[in-house]
Amino acid sequence: MTTLDQNDTYTLSLDHIGHGEYWLELIERSSGKVKILTAPRKELFNGVKLTHAIRWMDKIEWVPMYKKGIM
Repeated sequence: MTTLDQNDTYTLSLDHIGHGEYWLELIERSSGKVKILTAPRKELFNGVKLTHAIRWMDKIEWVPMYKKGIM
């Protein structure tokens, strides 16, 4: 997992999950909940910052994925 951007509230990470698929994860640091976008190529997420991800994922529901306070 590669951290692309981070602030006190969110962490934006890129993870290669195999089979040529990449996950862009917007992680809410206090709760450990996450929103995920997928893509077939890593290059599609080049240059993405928190502001982009927050806007893109506005309508995606938060789901639990990480332990609270770990990220």
